[in-house]
Amino acid sequence: LGWSACRACRTGSQRRPRRGRPRALDIAKQAGPQGFDLRTIGSAKRPDQEAALQGLAPVQSQIEIAKSDGFLRPLIEQLKIADDDDIAGGHTDMTRLLEKFRNRLEITRRGLTYVIAISFTSNRSERAAYYANAI
Repeated sequence: LGWSACRACRTGSQRRPRRGRPRALDIAKQAGPQGFDLRTIGSAKRPDQEAALQGLAPVQSQIEIAKSDGFLRPLIEQLKIADDDDIAGGHTDMTRLLEKFRNRLEITRRGLTYVIAISFTSNRSERAAYYANAI
């Protein structure tokens, strides 16, 4: 294990706290006579952050829909995944095909943007691109 020291601490001067993070004293002042709920400490968001996260909810909804059985089942049938030995491995059961297809599929949002990244893993690059583009 390593450790590090702050130059300001060695000289005896006090370090300023990071902006945007509540200090313990600030939290204690906000507690009031009844105390405070420990579950809420650190969960407060600035209004602009809250608005940005609400704006990204449709993107997250699209990601969840694309991963759902209702979306993937017809796609697997249309793409004839049961005929692809690399994925199906001889299985024709739809539940098993969904599981195998979903294990190779990755759908994520890029940071706090509206960009959705879709990737598929296969032993053949042209098949991986074909399946990712089909989604």
